[in-house]
Amino acid sequence: MGRLLLGAWLLSSLWWMETFFIGDHHRKQRIQHGIANLTMATLNAAMLYGTVGILTLALASWCARHQVGILRHEWLTTSENCPWWVGWVIAMLLLDLLSYAWHRANHALPWLWRFHQVHHSDEAMDVTSAARFHIGELFLAAFMRAPFIVVIGLEPLMVVAYESILVSVSLFHHSRLRLGAIEPWLRWWVVTPEMHDIHHRREADDFNHNFASVLPIWDRIAGTHRRIALSSDARTGIAGLDSTSSSTVRGMLTMTFWPRAPFESVGVAFRSGSLIERRRRSEVRASYSPLFGDEPDDVQ
Repeated sequence: MGRLLLGAWLLSSLWWMETFFIGDHHRKQRIQHGIANLTMATLNAAMLYGTVGILTLALASWCARHQVGILRHEWLTTSENCPWWVGWVIAMLLLDLLSYAWHRANHALPWLWRFHQVHHSDEAMDVTSAARFHIGELFLAAFMRAPFIVVIGLEPLMVVAYESILVSVSLFHHSRLRLGAIEPWLRWWVVTPEMHDIHHRREADDFNHNFASVLPIWDRIAGTHRRIALSSDARTGIAGLDSTSSSTVRGMLTMTFWPRAPFESVGVAFRSGSLIERRRRSEVRASYSPLFGDEPDDVQ
């Protein structure tokens, strides 16, 4: 319940901030857009919390009771030189790395993209877009994470804490807020709206970058970080997809069964884009450090 209240408060706050700072020239369309996205979120929450949500916390409780997982290692549990918070830091980092890897898998594997395309089909991205996911993707994500909960040895409170952080940052970086001069500094520490906006653009060179959920460090390590100037001409969504149908709740629920043309074009673009990017980065690798240095804008 606490996560739901936190999410509702952040969503409403960011929605009004978007309206106040950026303006709202299409209020009716924006309200309709928000209602559709939040209806999806409500349906998802109703189906998830009573099923895989309970099972996930039950699994974490089992790990805690039976002292299972990496975090139960003697060095972390008995060493006087190891503060209690070290285990928490390790847990948060591993969960965020897992989130990054899962996101990349959703773009690389055809059957996962079938579900993930619901999120990318939003052509009017704002803070409510953070709630626009197909229930199939969320179920698959929960089952994918289950064995890692056991391997890591997560406690229930760790799972709840990371989910709360993930929801908060996701709402933030899907918003239309622009941070000005502090954005280049902030994007070293947390995924920003301008960073994630690139990921939602239609062009393969853009949506093939900036996969991180909370910490941008994973994109920098993996070479998928990209920084380009904002453009009013850049469009979000998926080229070739019926935007009218995909904007309705029914369309979002059934999109995974639609003809494959838009999916195929995105899948091919992703694979070819990856090859192009690897070749281009290899040519300039010696001139910058992708982790600690300042990369040129066109190679990030």
